[in-house]
Amino acid sequence: MSKTNISHLVDEIQGTYKGMMIAIPASEWEIFKTVSIVRITQFLQQFATSVYLKEFFKATRGRKKPKLPVIYDSKQGHISTNRLLEQYNHS
Repeated sequence: MSKTNISHLVDEIQGTYKGMMIAIPASEWEIFKTVSIVRITQFLQQFATSVYLKEFFKATRGRKKPKLPVIYDSKQGHISTNRLLEQYNHS
């Protein structure tokens, strides 16, 4: 897993943690103080196998819009933008 993906995962976990602490009082989390680190680790590893990681990846880009054709008057040739702006400002 790349460093960027890990940071996105950490952000997601931090946001979920904040929400869980709002939704469930701290007293409800006391039970986890009595469970060993090994047991919590086993539970989290088992739980992590059901996480759909593709939701954390960057969204794929959609189709590009087709380019509009350039409008060009073959009788007049090229006119600089500066010249067009001068004509516009003097009229």
